[in-house]
Amino acid sequence: MREKHSLLRRVILAVVLLCLILAGFLVYLQETRNITVERNAKYITDAASQTAKRIDDLLAGAENSISAIANMYERSMDPKQANVEVLEELTESTIFDYIGYVDAEGIYTDNRGLQADVTDRAYFQNGMNGNSGVDMIVNGRVSGEDLVIFYAPLRLDGEVVGILTGRYRQQQMRNMITSSYFGESANTYLCLSDGTVIASSKEEKPENILETLNRNDGADREAVIILTDALSTGSSTSFTYTNSY
Repeated sequence: MREKHSLLRRVILAVVLLCLILAGFLVYLQETRNITVERNAKYITDAASQTAKRIDDLLAGAENSISAIANMYERSMDPKQANVEVLEELTESTIFDYIGYVDAEGIYTDNRGLQADVTDRAYFQNGMNGNSGVDMIVNGRVSGEDLVIFYAPLRLDGEVVGILTGRYRQQQMRNMITSSYFGESANTYLCLSDGTVIASSKEEKPENILETLNRNDGADREAVIILTDALSTGSSTSFTYTNSY
């Protein structure tokens, strides 16, 4: 009888020990998983920051490029007129998909000789005020495409008499922002401060990332608020989202 009780105690102790080992192993797995998740999140955050800086540098480079081209155009050509032949040559020799000219009346002429009235465009109004910069248009009046526009004023005797523009098509923007993490392609979006999506790494893109997140249940409301603040202030942030966007 004593042997049976002794054996039973040993079995119970063995089962208890096994449970403790299993519990310890599960705790270890959970801690390891948490560490892995934290490391992966930090890696993705750092990689995303580097990608953002690279894109920012590319956009700044494009803006500087169109300013330099405008400077050359106003020194070698009549800045009050569009020269389609020169615009085509510039398009072939620069990073832009299209090089275009806008006169003081707001008539845009591209490197193919196609024209459109752009007097209501923000880039025309800003450019005629002597500013250079970047703008985004949806369904362009000449090409029907969504375009990112870099613009710079053209001057004659100190007076702004026109604007030179360089345009990126969506495919070029897509190539610029496409990235991958751990061998998987990431859904990447280039957005304005109000959430308007300028470019996407996917063929189809939402019009506004904030509106898209608000319409779906995959993002916590607090995360949307955090992202809204980050976009408006130009700061970095991170959040967890489980939907397809």
